[in-house]
Amino acid sequence: MSASLVNGVKVEASVLKSGNQLQAQKIEIKGRASTLEVKGAVSDFVSVSDFKVAGQKTDASKAEFNDGKSSDLASGRVVEVKGALNNGVLIATKVSFDD
Repeated sequence: MSASLVNGVKVEASVLKSGNQLQAQKIEIKGRASTLEVKGAVSDFVSVSDFKVAGQKTDASKAEFNDGKSSDLASGRVVEVKGALNNGVLIATKVSFDD
């Protein structure tokens, strides 16, 4: 089951409280993460964790980069981003430069 438990997945958990900690006794997956793939020019670049691709707010701070590195990100660069949506932000798992 741990392979299916990733950021963005909805779960229901049964827990036991021990002092200030909660220990999961049962975790039931309720929904899959919303995956997304976007290709376009970077815009509104502030940092690797705060920019847009084709109008989609994106965070690539923990992404794998192909054909470039995180410091190559800048407004106007064309990229393809794959990841999962979390509260309207595309949390990138992979960024490929395409220009």
